[in-house]
Amino acid sequence: MFRIQCPKCEHPVPKEYADCPRCKKILDLESASDAATKSLTWHFQEFINNATPRQLRRFQRVFLLISLAIMWSITGYVASHEESWGDFILMSAVYLIALGLLAKWLVPRRLWVAVASKTSRIVKLALVVNYLSALLLIQVFIGTWQKQALILGGLFGASFLAAYLLCVIAWPLSMNLYHIFFETESNEVDPTRPQGRRGIND
Repeated sequence: MFRIQCPKCEHPVPKEYADCPRCKKILDLESASDAATKSLTWHFQEFINNATPRQLRRFQRVFLLISLAIMWSITGYVASHEESWGDFILMSAVYLIALGLLAKWLVPRRLWVAVASKTSRIVKLALVVNYLSALLLIQVFIGTWQKQALILGGLFGASFLAAYLLCVIAWPLSMNLYHIFFETESNEVDPTRPQGRRGIND
């Protein structure tokens, strides 16, 4: 009989049950999904903690081989379609900038540091291969849904342009206007503002 683990008390519950017989927690689809994800994460962490160095090296090699196989398959798909893939490079750069910003905002910095300092060369090479696979998938997305990709890329480009104009022109201008109209004269010296002399002329 197939059973799922209760996310609250971790009691195994048959899939036909609507709630846990021990803690009475309602078992909906979200609870079942959370329990399955938690169990998978726990088993993976247990394997990492208890695996021997030889098992870890074997797992890393398998990870690299699977990554290479996926990249090779995507490359074959791209090569088999007569598309002008070179025309999509600029659009791909826009998507890469947007994804890079999202990764910086959403991925914790300690994870970047852990990947850079604690992973082996095989894992780092596999991550590079996966990055290339993701780049190829972006190219496939752009080539398959060109209008949708162009609209979405235009939104990204407009956001980047607006952020640049805000930081470089609008925000400094608003601060200068505030100082002109609302700031009273003070005897205190602001080291960030011009002090009335220029060394090149004095």
